Amino acid sequence: MEVRQTATQGGALEPINELSETFGWLISHWYLIVILIGLIVAIAVIVFLYKSRENERLERDSEGYKHRNNLMENCKMNADKTKIKNTYSWMNLFWFGIPFKRNEHSAKLLDYEGKLIGYYRGHSFGQNNMVTYLLYKKKSLFFFENQFLLQFPKKMTLTYMEDNKKRKLNLIW
Repeated sequence: MEVRQTATQGGALEPINELSETFGWLISHWYLIVILIGLIVAIAVIVFLYKSRENERLERDSEGYKHRNNLMENCKMNADKTKIKNTYSWMNLFWFGIPFKRNEHSAKLLDYEGKLIGYYRGHSFGQNNMVTYLLYKKKSLFFFENQFLLQFPKKMTLTYMEDNKKRKLNLIW
C-alpha cells in the first residue's frame, strides 16, 4: 500500500485517503461497469433461454419427464404457504443490501433417526393412493433449489417390536 505524506504545521505526517481515489476511479469508469453488468445479464438470459428450450425438447420426447414436471407443478400449486418460511440473512449487508442469501425456516421432513431429508415446497395427492412431497435439500448459486419428489402410500402398515411382542401400526395420511 502506497502512502503519500504531507507535512503539517506541527511537523507530523498525514496520509492521503486512498478510499477517495478508489471511488474516483469507479466514477470515472462508470461506462465499463455498466457494460460489464449488461454483459452478465445478457449471458444469464441466453443460458435461461437455452435451458427452457432443452426442457421443452425433453418434455416433448419423454413421457416420464413430462409426468414428473406435471407432478412438480401440482405440488407447487397445492403448497401450504404457512409451511414455507424464508427470511433475509444479515449477510446481505455485505452485498450492499442485495438479497442474495435467505435463511430457511420451512417445515422439515426428517427420517426416523432425525436426519434431514429435505425442506417442504409442496405436496400432492395422486389417484394411485400415493402422497407426493416436493422437497429440496441444497441450493446452488444462492437462488436455485435442487428439488426432488418423494412419494409414499396414503395408508401404510408398519410392524415393530415392543416388549418382545410384534405390534402393528397403521398410518393413514
